[in-house]
Amino acid sequence: MPFLPLEVVPKLHWVGVMDYDLRVFDIIMTTPFGTSYNSFLLQTAKGNVLFETCKENFAAECLERIEHVIGKEGKIDYIVLNHTEPDHSGSLVHILAKYPEATVIATPAALNNVKYIGHIKEDTKTLSAPKIKTLDLGDIHLKFIIQPFLHWPDTMMTVIEELKVLVTCDVFGGHCADDRVFNDKMMDRIADMDEAYKHYFDCIFGPFKPYVLKGINLIETQMGFPVEELKAVCCSHGPVLRTNIKENIERYRQWAQPQVLKNKVVIAYGSAYGYTKHMAEKIAEGVKSVGVEVSIHD
Repeated sequence: MPFLPLEVVPKLHWVGVMDYDLRVFDIIMTTPFGTSYNSFLLQTAKGNVLFETCKENFAAECLERIEHVIGKEGKIDYIVLNHTEPDHSGSLVHILAKYPEATVIATPAALNNVKYIGHIKEDTKTLSAPKIKTLDLGDIHLKFIIQPFLHWPDTMMTVIEELKVLVTCDVFGGHCADDRVFNDKMMDRIADMDEAYKHYFDCIFGPFKPYVLKGINLIETQMGFPVEELKAVCCSHGPVLRTNIKENIERYRQWAQPQVLKNKVVIAYGSAYGYTKHMAEKIAEGVKSVGVEVSIHD
């Protein structure tokens, strides 16, 4: 274990892993800064809750961090999976092997996924997040915000109400590995983070912009408190947000706006003697005269 678990806020620790050497994610997405697989451990009056797991080949490191927080005799009571892509759920089978009494909480689509890609046992205890909606842990309450296609059909977010923390799955993340973990500790890498955030949004959420806007609306209307009061946004990749939270959410809102398409005519021509070029230019003049943008290419 290269470094110890880190406290996000009191009662909540980051127990994820860094993948510094990753340079391509999901076959085609470049990751020049590596990435992290963020996992979070919440300690409450009624048990310990693990949010997300990590890629399977990092399971041992994640388990070591978990044990460092709860001790060798500690246990995991709940595992909340906001998403089941293998970089989130790959080590679930190993964590359940060590903590077999844990109950997995996820959407029905996610629970169905982990039967096949998570290889969990038939007798694994599960709860449907849309059915229970909330979870009472005594001093802490969880609220599940269901929003499919952020960016898989199985996705949801989880509010840790008393801590004013939002666990967002992939939303608001970026592929950027740094063992300082938190964006407020990484202010010397603002340019790297900004590049990582935009590239991540374009590749992961670009096809799902309407769902991004729906997700932001759900955060604002269902979280139970204003965005300005958030203490942390615990995303699954890249820096955990503890500062500039509203700015990052607004940036997603801006990036997800529908593109306004302008009327535009493209004229492509090839001219051996100049006559076709002359015709193309005359056509362009006519198009421009009615207020339509023209792009002309030889």
